[in-house]
Amino acid sequence: MGNYEEEKVRGGMDRRSFFKLGGLTAGMAAFAGMAGCAPQSKSDAKADAAAGGEGGVPVAESGASAGPDVAGKHSWEIAPEPITDIASTVDTDILVIGAGVGGLVTATSAVEEGADVVVIASSDGPVSRGGSNAAFNTRLTHELGLDFTREEIEPIFQEIFASNSFRLDQEKWWLVYNESGNAMNWLMDKMEPYGISAVIENNQRDGGTDWWDGGPLKTLNVSHSFVAEGAQAAGASQQIVVEALTEEIQKGGGQVFFSTTAVQLDREGDNTGRVTGCVAKHDGEYTRYKATKGVVLATGDFSQDKDMV
Repeated sequence: MGNYEEEKVRGGMDRRSFFKLGGLTAGMAAFAGMAGCAPQSKSDAKADAAAGGEGGVPVAESGASAGPDVAGKHSWEIAPEPITDIASTVDTDILVIGAGVGGLVTATSAVEEGADVVVIASSDGPVSRGGSNAAFNTRLTHELGLDFTREEIEPIFQEIFASNSFRLDQEKWWLVYNESGNAMNWLMDKMEPYGISAVIENNQRDGGTDWWDGGPLKTLNVSHSFVAEGAQAAGASQQIVVEALTEEIQKGGGQVFFSTTAVQLDREGDNTGRVTGCVAKHDGEYTRYKATKGVVLATGDFSQDKDMV
């Protein structure tokens, strides 16, 4: 990783704007992770069919079908049968499903805005992988002379867009450029009381020093890592951040339930309208979580669901 510079955290941000951004990014990244709910293998599907799945269509615990070879539909195209043996109900303003960085940042900001917040996660604790957080024009990049103007970043983004045949959402790239600095400043503020500070990882490039020179590996000096006493492996120390965010949520009155797996989303209008909560399983019992203001899915991607891939 090379040498790192540290900055003392100062200042604040428009936290309401950040909450909106946090909900957007976490939800976009995680939506598909819950859509399939409970992917099955073909052997599992056959077993369920033998047990009498509705209409000959095998069903998993969540009611999802086995895949495209059954009734011509993928699991995520078939609405699950409602789970009815609910042991208890939890009411909240905001329900966040998933306790990674995206979910915990969103929950922390919602608590800060005064919302009643519940976080549920199938893991037995907060989860993080790696620790490289790209953000443009933060206090730290400004202090180190690593800011990028719109004019400087435009040709870099355009090269990335072109190399992907423009088959990506350019507006989201510019959203990151415009708003990620505020978001990172907010997160650095949150980490400071826990003795956690941010550093900038050295960039890595093949060949020349300019963006267009050398080989395919070209990174910008915008990757923020968090370090603390006993956690100095920049780029791989994000676990200290999610643990601090979990504590921050609980200090603010939010509730976090681990080892609690969301298995079915609740929707209005006979399963056709907006999502209003979910049914989750813990220690063999089902709990219904009802959210009056919003549900954030921050459960990861769908790369392990062969149907969706």
